[in-house]
Amino acid sequence: MLNSPLSSVVSSPVRPVRSDGPTPQAVAEPHQDRWTPSGGRPEPVRYTGGETQPEDTDLDAPVTLDPIDTSQLSGCQRGACSLLSQVTVATLRRFILAAELPCCDHVSKETVEGFEPFAASKGLDLSPDGVARFQAAHGLASDGVVNKPTADLMVAELLNPSAFPATDRKINAAGLELVKSFESYWKPLNDGTDRVTAYLDAVRVPTIGWGHTAGVKLGQIATREQATDFLNADLSQSEAAVASLVKVPISDNQFSALTSFAFNVGSDALKNSTLLKLLNKKNYSGAADQLLKWDHAGGKKLAGLTRRRKAERKLFLTK
Repeated sequence: MLNSPLSSVVSSPVRPVRSDGPTPQAVAEPHQDRWTPSGGRPEPVRYTGGETQPEDTDLDAPVTLDPIDTSQLSGCQRGACSLLSQVTVATLRRFILAAELPCCDHVSKETVEGFEPFAASKGLDLSPDGVARFQAAHGLASDGVVNKPTADLMVAELLNPSAFPATDRKINAAGLELVKSFESYWKPLNDGTDRVTAYLDAVRVPTIGWGHTAGVKLGQIATREQATDFLNADLSQSEAAVASLVKVPISDNQFSALTSFAFNVGSDALKNSTLLKLLNKKNYSGAADQLLKWDHAGGKKLAGLTRRRKAERKLFLTK
């Protein structure tokens, strides 16, 4: 099992943050170099970076591999190239978003070079020896070659929604309303109801409701109740992370505020945060104040993130 799978980012990838409107954002703890995707659901749809893609792109089609001189690649990069060459356009877009690579629907040398360290950061060793160990652990012939069965299993683990055991503890009503108030309920069907229809997000992944992507197809329609069910399913990943990472007693409001936070910035961000370190030392007020520091994107302080962090802190401190 890979550590730190693509939770907040892939299965439930980017989360919309409202500033002056739903736009792609990236959130990081101040003074850290590693940025955590947190989201955007722009309208009209834009394919940010790279060339503009036609609206009729077949997301289930295999990717196109650029001519690449593999003799110029390292062993790990050759493994990355083999893996990426066997995924669909939709999967490639999810990887590109999570690894923060230039957007495209084909595998280039630059894509391979950017994806390999990203995969390594998730615990996936794509060297021949690493691939052979992965195959042996999954009951496959250990030849060190990323064939289709191996690639499928690697993709499944990278897209695994949660590294944390499931929990019965759930976000409360106040926390759910907080999340909804800062996420974009999109895209309106405009048929006189409050239903929404699927759309292509910033990296052209089919999305519906409050940023739900798992299993979504263009043309799909959802009621607000169905979209809420989708949101609750997506939140379960963040709930599991909070339940697993927090080692001290916390109230329902504290749990819900942290679930909203993890849903927005990602479980890995919570796992590595000063906030969590302080909380697990029972410094509850210090942890609450740490929430306020997570309001920067692209090196700039965003009003939408400031409002969200203040709301999460308020809920965290509410008895």
